[in-house]
Amino acid sequence: MSQRLRDARRLVDKQDDRDPDLEELKELASRLHGKGIDFVVEAGTVVIGGRQPAIGAPEHVIVHEQERLRIGVVSDTHGGSKFEQLSALRDFYRQADDAEVDFFVHAGDATQGSDRMHRDQYLGLHAHGADAQAGYVAATYPTSGRGVPTYMIGGNHDATFLNDGGVNVVRRIAAERPDIVYLGDDAAYLRVAGLLAYIAHPAGGGAYAKSYKLQKFSAALPPDPPISLLLLGHYHSYAKSLERPDMVALQLPCFQTQYAWLARKGLYPDIAGLILNVWLDDRGRLARFREEIIRYQPRDDDWDREVSAAMSHRWNDRGNLDPS
Repeated sequence: MSQRLRDARRLVDKQDDRDPDLEELKELASRLHGKGIDFVVEAGTVVIGGRQPAIGAPEHVIVHEQERLRIGVVSDTHGGSKFEQLSALRDFYRQADDAEVDFFVHAGDATQGSDRMHRDQYLGLHAHGADAQAGYVAATYPTSGRGVPTYMIGGNHDATFLNDGGVNVVRRIAAERPDIVYLGDDAAYLRVAGLLAYIAHPAGGGAYAKSYKLQKFSAALPPDPPISLLLLGHYHSYAKSLERPDMVALQLPCFQTQYAWLARKGLYPDIAGLILNVWLDDRGRLARFREEIIRYQPRDDDWDREVSAAMSHRWNDRGNLDPS
């Protein structure tokens, strides 16, 4: 760096230190950033949102002003499957409520999907079709007793209805459930204060080692925007990776027990939910992290027959079905 440039920078720094307007602007920017509002200044004009994420996924901002954050995380609940674990899912929501989570995240596959997904898929369904499965999930998916929301993305099973006939079942579920916020399909960003989480539901099967796909996915993420927390659904097994020193990556368990397709692949799922404890630093970014995994043993025929019949035969008023 030339002496001329060094002198110029020192002059700017000195002027900045003396300028009360700039100090006021810095304080205001810090408060806005703490509320989860990001912006850039272009030619003296404030542009809300600033630079767009490098990965083409939608972003949702949550206002959070405390230094500690608690998140209840689930994935792959597969409503409509005879192998779903509804009692475990409801119990997890109760325990997460007791832990006073700030919100829940669902990383995809709220439904089991179209009859045509696998050759014997129809044999494992108790609710057939997009309308029946969306209605069933809307009626039976647990609600938070404290009224906190669930942020949900669509997974590959949900997408089979979109591929078959253009029906977005997760959007339909969220339309009937005001406590469920639809973030988009396959992947989404969730920004809380300065913490940026990336929720994804990839495709393809598992690997020889549980953590392999998680490590590869983590390593492939671009450095911009800087992701602090990766939540990866789809693989039905729990794993943790610190592949990148600036990011905690979690591969999420599920709420569905083994069925024929999984057995043919030699896969036995982890049935569990996660409670994440995140401490934020002065800039709102991840400073400390601890996860708690709540595991469940599989149960046979753990689905709501009454609601399933009501959705499938359309003889009951959906509005009278109380999710609990």
